[in-house]
Amino acid sequence: MKKKFDCVEMKHKNAQKIVKKTGGFSKEEELDFWKKSTNKLINTKSVLKKKHHRDMEVVRPEPAAPSSSG
Repeated sequence: MKKKFDCVEMKHKNAQKIVKKTGGFSKEEELDFWKKSTNKLINTKSVLKKKHHRDMEVVRPEPAAPSSSG
């Protein structure tokens, strides 16, 4: 049976992509690459979190005015 998703295969493919991108980098260039990648991830996560909170906001009805019977 063929798996629909293989996380180990995905990990290996993405590792190969990173090696192709950073293979010729100096240590300083590689460090800069990872810093930029991390900042991009943090910013993306922040945007998605804000969007999620906006999407989850509930409009609450105004409370009913107290009745003046008595």
